[in-house]
Formats: sequence, structure tokens, C-alpha cells
Amino acid sequence: TPPSEIFDLPSLEFLWLYSNPIDFSFDNIGSAISLKSLLLDSTGLSSIEGIKEAKSLTELDVRFNELGGTFPFEITNLANLESLSCSTNNFVGTLPSELGLLTNLKKLRLGSNHFRGTIPDFASFPSLIALDISGNQFSGSIPSELMRDAGKNENNNVFFIDLSSNYLTGTAPSGLSRFDDLTIYLRDNMLEGISHELCNNDWNHGDIAEFGCDGLLCKPRTYNEIGRQSRDGSACQKCDTAEYYGEVTCFGIHSSKNSAGSGLTVHKLFMAILTLVWTSTVFLTR
Repeated sequence: TPPSEIFDLPSLEFLWLYSNPIDFSFDNIGSAISLKSLLLDSTGLSSIEGIKEAKSLTELDVRFNELGGTFPFEITNLANLESLSCSTNNFVGTLPSELGLLTNLKKLRLGSNHFRGTIPDFASFPSLIALDISGNQFSGSIPSELMRDAGKNENNNVFFIDLSSNYLTGTAPSGLSRFDDLTIYLRDNMLEGISHELCNNDWNHGDIAEFGCDGLLCKPRTYNEIGRQSRDGSACQKCDTAEYYGEVTCFGIHSSKNSAGSGLTVHKLFMAILTLVWTSTVFLTR
């Protein structure tokens, strides 16, 4: 266990303890008035109680840990945060409106958890340039004003959005066309359409300019392992069972290259197995 006295170091700005099996405590972290970056990913962390006292933090990474429950309200007290990474934990529930207090965020990574509900529009984050909420259980449509104010406080106009492997429905909205340079991943959802304004740009490293809408999402009745066509991968392939845009499976076979945390794909596979078990049970009882 790192001693709490470490936070008394007056010039402590960076504390990087990632990939170490430690028993970390946030006791006395408020004394670290110069602490900017705290990296605790892959440490076995199970609680962040006390983190609210780390007022000077601009970067917090707690990925690949054992954190659970709803989104930690204490984090919303860290008004100076520019980068927050909480991916690959066991968080549940909806994202709180108080997340909007973190107006200095540039990068927000919440992928591979169990968050649910509709996606917030993240419209009032003027510094946000990267958003990853993939591999959760979000449902409903993609907000037309998603990241509306993104990048207004930054000179950088290159953006990243990953909404893949959720339960999103409807159409990829035309409002996203306001981005000039965007890498966006929408695969493995339940999307039924694409606004054609999104197919006339240079997104996804030029894949959309070369392949049109297929560079964004494979159309229904086609699929491939990344849900879209790219210059580095295969074309969208015919698949009569692919019902939605951006399918990554065909006949229930999941590509080994796709994330094992894919909520929608796992759900489809589970339902197929459940149907098979039910059918077999009915047959045996006759």
C-alpha cells in the first residue's frame, strides 16, 4: 500500500502506479495540491472514495479495475479534469446529469461497462474531442446534437466518437455532419438508417470518401468484422441475416477480431442459444 504521506510531497504532479497489484487509498490526497495526473489503471482498485479531494487533477485513469455501482458522484467534483478514463469496470445505471459539471473534459472514456439508458448529448462540453462509450447497454437514438459544442475551446478540430456495441436504434443523424475531421465507430447496434449527409465527407481516415456510406456502416444484408468497409480491411460481405446497419456477425458467428465485450452481439448469440434450448426441450417432451 502506498503510504498516505506520499501526498504531502509539495511538488508531486504525476503519480503513475498502473499495472501494479496494490491496495490504494485516497486518504490525504487533498494535500497533493500540485497533483495533475493520477494513473491507477490495472491495479485492482475497487473504490475511489475520497477522490473528490483531488481538486487539482486534470487526468484520471482507473480503467481495467473492479469498480462497480453507479457512476461515482465524487468525480463530478473534479472541475479541472481534462481526461477521464473509466473503461472496463463494472459500473451500472445511467449517466448522471452532474457529469455536465466537468466542462473542461477533452477526453471521456467509459467503454466496456454496464451503463444503460439513453445517451446524453454531451452538447455543452466545449473542450471535448474524444468520446468512448462503447460496449455498454445504451439504447434509444443517437442525439442529433451529440457533442454540439465540441472543440470550441480547442484549436484541434480532429474528433473521435465510439458508440459501438450498444443497443442504439433509429438513424445516424445528419447533425453529425458538422464535424470536419471525425473518426466514428457505430458498429454492432440496431441502427436502421444513415443520413446521407454523413456519406459525403473525409471521415474515418478517408474511408467514407472512398467507399461512401459503406465506409461508415455496412448496409443491411451485408456485414464484416468491423461493421464497415475500410482500406485496411475487407469489403462489406453479403449476409441475408444481417438486419441492421453495421452488423459484425452472420448466422450467429462472431468474428474473433471483434471485442469480446460486444453487448449486442453477445445478446444475439444468447438469444439464439436460448431458442435452440427451448426448441430442443419442446422436442424432447413430445
